Amino acid sequence: MKIAIIGRWRATCGVSLHAEIVAQTLLEMGHDVRIFAPTLDTANRDWHHIPLGGDEEIVERCYDEVDEPRQKAKACRRKLVDWDPDTVLVEVYQRLPLSLAEELRDVAARGASIVLVLHTTTYEETRPYLEAFPIDKIAVFDERWLREVLYPYRNELEDKLVIASYPCLDPPARRPNLPFLEKIDRPLLVTFGRQPIEELADYINALDILSQSHSFEYLVVRSDDRSLPYEKPWLKVVHYRLSIEEIYTLLENAVLHLLPKGWSTKPVISSTLYQTIASLTPTIVPDTRYFETIPVDENGFGAVVKYWGVKDLARKLKLLLEDEDVRKQVAEKAREFLKTCSRGKVVKKLVE
Repeated sequence: MKIAIIGRWRATCGVSLHAEIVAQTLLEMGHDVRIFAPTLDTANRDWHHIPLGGDEEIVERCYDEVDEPRQKAKACRRKLVDWDPDTVLVEVYQRLPLSLAEELRDVAARGASIVLVLHTTTYEETRPYLEAFPIDKIAVFDERWLREVLYPYRNELEDKLVIASYPCLDPPARRPNLPFLEKIDRPLLVTFGRQPIEELADYINALDILSQSHSFEYLVVRSDDRSLPYEKPWLKVVHYRLSIEEIYTLLENAVLHLLPKGWSTKPVISSTLYQTIASLTPTIVPDTRYFETIPVDENGFGAVVKYWGVKDLARKLKLLLEDEDVRKQVAEKAREFLKTCSRGKVVKKLVE
């Protein structure tokens, strides 16, 4: 089957990672896949979008991203129509231009199935795409999208809706060396990425408490050049953009993964968690909507460890550092979670 994917590609954002995991899985299933991605000059205007290397031969960069969906923008110049796909997966996100609608209607008229994967998180963001694009199926990551985003369309779209979790990334085969991991002789806790610096505050404050009784090193690998406003004997900051393989090298050398994330009222997820949970290194997260659907017990322990405030975080970090059995239990719950969100299972829901 010829399957087109419209969306971001090889960039630092959840939309891109989703497309990459889905495309890799489809190729392994034997499908013919073509990626129709945004032009880099327009996509790079967004803070979340930083390119991660060159494009493969299957990638066509043919549409412009926009600040507002109805903004006039270059679409794919009939490249999508000329390729004549059997199925089109559309990664729907806020900067996707509605000008793609004409080509989608043309390929739908030729018999192609149009599947929308919603990354938008409000009714207002989503409505223009539902009204402009032809739709055979709409995929959402969990039931929150049905209640909070698509409720006004619940009757007319009922037969087209499918819940398809964000897929978990498989561990890469290669593990490159990271020089900055050498000569670490204390339990290692890690954070990576370029999150807003204020999102690290809970971890710094909790580790300040813990440092009075425990020895450890907290390594923060920043993929930007911003410095942290902290000077701690147990804190080390490295400025380096990690590849997927290097992320797994980092996590598998760590005792704990401290994943910062902000607060939101919208139905949101953390693509970083789905990218990294297969390392089985226990992941600590704030108890916010980004991790709302990740199963934990009444104490916050499960596939991840959720904390409420700094004191709660300090208590849980202490327990995790001291008790290997607890870490093993979290890893086992993570392994169970991986089975429910395996990429093969998710992709079948999208294309079958």
